[in-house]
Amino acid sequence: MRRALQTIASVVTVTLPDGETHKHWTSVSTILDALVDSGADRKSLIVALGGGVVGDVAGFASAIYMRGIRFVQVPTTLLAQVDSSVGGKTGINHPQGKNLIGAFHQPQLVISDTSTLRTLPDRELSAGLAEVLKHGLLADSDYFEATTRDLPALRSRDVGALTRAIARSCQIKAGIVERDERESGERALLNLGHTFATRSRR
Repeated sequence: MRRALQTIASVVTVTLPDGETHKHWTSVSTILDALVDSGADRKSLIVALGGGVVGDVAGFASAIYMRGIRFVQVPTTLLAQVDSSVGGKTGINHPQGKNLIGAFHQPQLVISDTSTLRTLPDRELSAGLAEVLKHGLLADSDYFEATTRDLPALRSRDVGALTRAIARSCQIKAGIVERDERESGERALLNLGHTFATRSRR
């Protein structure tokens, strides 16, 4: 990808450490420093190549650099392809809570390449499949049933099955986000399976 981009623009690469534990200010600062050092301006573009953490951090950096510049999501995990890359939620964690610091900043483009899923660990693939099934439960019973039938093909990383699932899941999520971008109502449904509440006993 870098070679392709270099044919049309100057490219600066920033590599972030892997994992949720690095979704913090230091990672954002690393990106911001690189933008400043390279002379990036409001016409510059950030390309977030990686999983959900990379997309969230890079998206947040693009939201606050010069009060907002363009960015493109190139998610490399199934979960990111059907969830975090679509919807415009960007941000980082705080010691007192997950995703407490962030902004709504929509990507200009999302590019999902199924070839990046060939080396994805089975556990990570399953996390994405759980999100796919959730979308079916929320909005399309036929899609849920079709996904259930296609699970063997999806687990074996069949390109056709993955392409159909990614496309439909993105349609479902994008539709919900379009109707409720700031999560004031319907979008809260997408938190199914993410948020757990406990009731104290008296």
